This record gives sequence, structure tokens and C-alpha cells, in this order.
Amino acid sequence: MSELRTLKDKYGIDRNINFIQIFSIVGGNLTKNRLFFKDFDGSIIEVPQKKVTLTTHELKKVRKEALEGGAHLFGSKYRSLNYVVKSTYRNVKTMNRNDLDRSMDERALASLPTYPDYDA
Repeated sequence: MSELRTLKDKYGIDRNINFIQIFSIVGGNLTKNRLFFKDFDGSIIEVPQKKVTLTTHELKKVRKEALEGGAHLFGSKYRSLNYVVKSTYRNVKTMNRNDLDRSMDERALASLPTYPDYDA
């Protein structure tokens, strides 16, 4: 996915910066892989990325960029980028639901009254 942003440099001057985000498909999910940006002076810099699954907000952004022609799918056994985005969204949704269930269980256990041990 490529993107053009206008950012201010350290002197407060607006500069056009090109971002290129490369995602990988791991187990049917889109994960962050590499991020490059082309600085206003033309240098290309790679920013280290953690290999994490995209969030729902990022998936919506990828889908929008794909419709506008800013995101493409290369060398994959999957049919379309839309299919991969939907698959990732389903998996993120189930992961979030599992985390919510787990946190609700922890809160329920924490709310139980505790009784001191009595020596009889």
C-alpha cells in the first residue's frame, strides 16, 4: 500500500512524504511486514516493524486504498485483496471476542468475596 502525506519537517516547512507499507499474508491474515518512506530529499528509509496482525481500522484503510488503486496483491494464492481483508477481519473479530470473554471472566473472579482462612 502506498500513501502520500504532507508532514512538517523540523523547521516547520510542509513536505510531501511517500510511504510504502508492505504486508505479508500469514495463515490467511494480513500482517505488517515492512515500511519504507521516501524523504523530501529523495532518500529511501526502512522503518522496523513488528509482525502483528492489522487492526480493523487499518483493514478499512487497506480496503479503501485497494479500491482507489493504492494497494495491490502480488504473488499470492488468494484470489483478491478483498478476500484476504475479510478473512483477516473475521480472525481479528474472534480474537477480540476471546479477549473480551477472558477479561470478563477475570473481572467476575476478582469480584467474588474472599474469606480469610480460619485455623480451627
